[in-house]
Amino acid sequence: LSRGAIGCTAEDDARVELADSGAVQVALAYGCAASGALTVRSDIFQVSDGVVDDTTTMVAYDIDGRRGSTLLDSARTSVTVGRTDLLTDIPRFVRLGAEHLLFGLDHVLFLLALLLGAKRLRDVVEVATAFTVAHSVTLVLAAVGWVSLPGWIVEPLIALSIAFVAVDNLLSPRTSHRLPVVFGFGLLHGLGFAGALSVDGPLSASMLVDLVSFNVGIELVQLAIIALAFPGLLFLRRALTEPVAARALTLGTAAATVAVAGAGLVWFVERSPLLT
Repeated sequence: LSRGAIGCTAEDDARVELADSGAVQVALAYGCAASGALTVRSDIFQVSDGVVDDTTTMVAYDIDGRRGSTLLDSARTSVTVGRTDLLTDIPRFVRLGAEHLLFGLDHVLFLLALLLGAKRLRDVVEVATAFTVAHSVTLVLAAVGWVSLPGWIVEPLIALSIAFVAVDNLLSPRTSHRLPVVFGFGLLHGLGFAGALSVDGPLSASMLVDLVSFNVGIELVQLAIIALAFPGLLFLRRALTEPVAARALTLGTAAATVAVAGAGLVWFVERSPLLT
């Protein structure tokens, strides 16, 4: 921290706490000059250190009557309070949300498991809507700290949700019960999405916009996965109507479903503290 051109001095009463979510919270106190613009800098992990390729830090502030939030990374390591650009931050939060889903293989496999069990476009629209509404609710509530559940509970249950949906595809051809199940699992996945964001303090208008932008990024990737995977699967089901081809497709779909279920069970064991 610095105010104007004068660096702030860290005081000795720092606190380190373990949050209910499993995250480590570090509370620091600084003594700063009485006047001048306050600047926050985050360069703990630099690319030149060779520790990580890049890191993204969300900064939320409520200082001197000014509230706001922004993202800091290797390309932008500092922000001055009151000088954040909302229009510039929106695409950065959209990208962060998109990357979080795209590189979160468990969330992607959950979507694929839902698609493998869908027979019609209506089925896809219904489960996608239920999943979207559910995870959007818990994403916002958890990100602002209104809902909290330890990561050692959330992550194993997310893995188990993948296995459950995949096995359900094999054992239960009827999908009338699928919507409440997907909605419930969507609430869990929203808590997982919120793991990428942690907001400490009151919710501001700019922070709400950032959370919505993050969720938009998630939805864009989700729609892209559905748009690419389901039409291809539907085409194969309609094109391969010969008995041999249809049987091969059925076996292939079953094998893919078993593989997804297996991945979910492996992750469940790996993430469960009582099993590892």
